[in-house]
Amino acid sequence: MGILIGDLEWQGKGVASEVIKASSNYLKEVYGIKHIILGVDKNNIPAISAYKKIQFEVFEENKNEFKMQLDLE
Repeated sequence: MGILIGDLEWQGKGVASEVIKASSNYLKEVYGIKHIILGVDKNNIPAISAYKKIQFEVFEENKNEFKMQLDLE
């Protein structure tokens, strides 16, 4: 999963969370997806915060990254 918000005026305003929520709902309703799993660099604090804010949870960790999961059920 990748999200790029190039306009600095929109960064930090919750846009990423809205995009992920809308995408998750679409995937659940249209394709019956039950879980979304992603990897995120441990140093990417803004992304980790955004993912946690919308209920992603860390389920695995290695030296450089977290594996996170969102349950859509």
